[in-house]
Amino acid sequence: MNRPIRYAPAVLLTSLLGAAASAQTVTPMPAASAFLYGWNVHLPFTHQFGTLPALADRLATSGANTYRDAEEWAWSEFGTAGLIRYGADLDAAVAQVRDRLKPAGLQGLQILGFENPLYWQQATQDITANPAAPGSVFQTYAQGFRAYAQRQVVRRPGQGLYQIGNEWNGGFHLDRATPNYTQVRDGETYARLYLSVAAELRARAPQARLLTAGLADCAPSTALPYGMCWPWLIDQLAHVKRLGGNLSRIDGLGIHPYADYDPVAIPERLYSGLVTGRHWLMTRSPAFAASPKDFYLTETGIPNVTSSGQAISETIQADYLQRMALLYRTLPYVKGVWFYEFANQPHAGREGSFGAVTATLVDKPAFAPMKALAPLVIRGTNWTLVSGDVKTTTWDKRLTDQWILYRPTRLYTVECDYLDPADGKRKRITAFWAPQGTLPVTVRTAGTTVAHRTTFAGASTTRSGNFTLTATSSPQFLIRPAGVGAVLLK
Repeated sequence: MNRPIRYAPAVLLTSLLGAAASAQTVTPMPAASAFLYGWNVHLPFTHQFGTLPALADRLATSGANTYRDAEEWAWSEFGTAGLIRYGADLDAAVAQVRDRLKPAGLQGLQILGFENPLYWQQATQDITANPAAPGSVFQTYAQGFRAYAQRQVVRRPGQGLYQIGNEWNGGFHLDRATPNYTQVRDGETYARLYLSVAAELRARAPQARLLTAGLADCAPSTALPYGMCWPWLIDQLAHVKRLGGNLSRIDGLGIHPYADYDPVAIPERLYSGLVTGRHWLMTRSPAFAASPKDFYLTETGIPNVTSSGQAISETIQADYLQRMALLYRTLPYVKGVWFYEFANQPHAGREGSFGAVTATLVDKPAFAPMKALAPLVIRGTNWTLVSGDVKTTTWDKRLTDQWILYRPTRLYTVECDYLDPADGKRKRITAFWAPQGTLPVTVRTAGTTVAHRTTFAGASTTRSGNFTLTATSSPQFLIRPAGVGAVLLK
């Protein structure tokens, strides 16, 4: 459904940059120590059905401190029937979003993902052939990509975070015998593209953070673990080091974990897969082990209709998103998460059902609890997964069983410290839930007074001594003064 676009690279580069190609001042993202909590938005799709200003206003009330926009798809789909064309109308639409979100303190993560001719396997030539040769297919492609990246810095100097590519591995396994492999991309080709674009961006936006393309799924034979293509990532990191000398040009790795096959790909399994994947990188990628990189989950979420057509209720979606946010936050190397996505797209099926609000911006069950969690996820400290961990005795085994590191514990417990803006006091927050059905839970407070909430921003019931609660799939919260007493759930 997407058409490749042909470039006149030199002309395009000159027209896009002009005299504005000098170094730009970049408004920094939130401090490096601040956790980034946000949503994906698809500006062309949203603009198509006429609710862009309203979408920006609703997003500003979500509690997020960042958003990731897909403006680049408008370029990729230039001229496609029914979608907005690139031009002044799109520029104005993007400016509307940016201007409306600035007062709310939201910063944008820009995808530099001008890649559809390959992403949809419509390339008629082999981009991986002789990529270093002047005039090769790759060099022509890369020059157009760099021109787009430069244009974004010139047009939008306030950006502080860029992702170079969307899902370059494209959901295919690392096997050169696979049909269309060369059209899908390999690690070396992406490494060359990343380094080329990174050099241009560093020159024009030296303060910006640069992320690799989002690591997507693989074919089942190499889905290790839980469907993510870690072997491809190991391959491209090795090429980045070989071509660039080290990994200094990479500020973080884009990762795209999805819960899409309920009840198999539940949040607890995604957590397990991230832990396992990082272990893979530390033990099987000398480049990564020498220079570990943080994870940025630039897409993650759960639709109401899975890829296989299975329905997932909006209530389950709300539960899953909360559990994802809490679990991801316990991993110190995860520095940001962007849920896919804020608003449903205006069409049926999987891609149209991920939103926390509908296409007409009516709240779904996920909106309120995710908004309530935002301040805790952003400002909480000392995060710990108390119960529900993964197995750690099987690291040395060949990971061909996708479930091998997932332990379906019946009770998950997460704790963190939180400075409550309501009273200026530091609190210890305990979140708990049962992924599999309901579970009676005995709470032992050692004489400490505890506030119990069924939602983080809901009404509290104050309790002391020992008492029994029922854990469900929806997280509940116990709140007590930080450093005072302890809470034991059993």
